[in-house]
Amino acid sequence: DRLARADVGVVVDASVVVRGDGPPTGLAAGSAYAMATSGSMGAPKVALVPRPMLAAAIHRVSRVLRLGGGDRYLHLAAFGFSSSIRQLLVPLANRAAVLLFDDAKRTDPDALLAWLYQVQPTVLDLTPTMLDALGDAGRTLPDSVRTIICASERLDPAMVRALRDEQGFRGTIFEGYGTTETSGLLAAASATAASTGDKGWPLASLDGCHLHVLD
Repeated sequence: DRLARADVGVVVDASVVVRGDGPPTGLAAGSAYAMATSGSMGAPKVALVPRPMLAAAIHRVSRVLRLGGGDRYLHLAAFGFSSSIRQLLVPLANRAAVLLFDDAKRTDPDALLAWLYQVQPTVLDLTPTMLDALGDAGRTLPDSVRTIICASERLDPAMVRALRDEQGFRGTIFEGYGTTETSGLLAAASATAASTGDKGWPLASLDGCHLHVLD
């Protein structure tokens, strides 16, 4: 509540990262943080993310999500995972609230859903696996949720159809792709049309990013 009334920026290593509604500034050279990769392309390695890269990542995701001071953003990722950076700094850069769920219960969909009804989030940022678990057994999301963003795994079109047709969700659903080395999302798709079958949705690069399709 206090952040929503203030002119808030995010400070990283004594360098100010601009608010989400402004362009990324030229920050001093150096690394903002170190994060281990998942190892999906081989052995895990440690990525050093430069401060300008972090500023640009906050800015491009902010433009997609269009957050405001009244938003309440779910932080569900473990702090050793790169999504935790997005889930913390993107809402704060836009003066939104960060909702931190009990780390010991992150994989319990019943406990998570009960808590979501208490805190009334507007943005869910979670993996497709957890989103699918929340929709099992007739569960429905709180009416407060207006945006869902899924990353780290492929988002199954059948899951989106179930959310819209069976649960009646009418908000926006994004599927995001990115890497640990770039501080997260580089591309996103709007999962809107139920008529796309199993093909998914057109993927578009985010501000300042270029996609190269190989093979």
